[in-house]
Amino acid sequence: MSLLPTEYDEQCILHKWLKFKRIDHFATTNENNTYKQNKKYAMLAEVKAKASGKLKGVSDLEIFIKEFTLYLELKRQPSITKTGKISYKDITTSESQINFLEMVNKYKYKIGFVAYGAEEAINIIEKLMKLDSIDDKKEVYNKICKGIYLNCRDKGKKFIKYKERKCIR
Repeated sequence: MSLLPTEYDEQCILHKWLKFKRIDHFATTNENNTYKQNKKYAMLAEVKAKASGKLKGVSDLEIFIKEFTLYLELKRQPSITKTGKISYKDITTSESQINFLEMVNKYKYKIGFVAYGAEEAINIIEKLMKLDSIDDKKEVYNKICKGIYLNCRDKGKKFIKYKERKCIR
């Protein structure tokens, strides 16, 4: 059993902080998760969701900062191994989540990030609030996090948009 907060706990912490700071936001819902116990209903829910225009991989939170919108995919914070190293072993970002964030980043007033834990998410939001614009996405990623590293399902390494820089932690 892990002592680390779950992704749900992290999102609740972030929601309370956003509310306290009076930052407009909302959680994007994923009804398909409600049917995890019943595969038949999960498949039906997915077919209905797709038919009604719902996308796979939509970020967990949509946050309104100044004149732009942040799409935030929130993951639980990484664990620390016995040797003291940070481990992202059990934390994955699906290909559909990566594709969604890449799509978001094509638009002028939208930006997408993956954050590992509420603390990192708050850090990203506070840094974004200090920027005058997000016109140059490459520059924004360099200022915020030197690019965003994603731990993909296929065990490969993939970076959103600006693949040449690693995230400094």
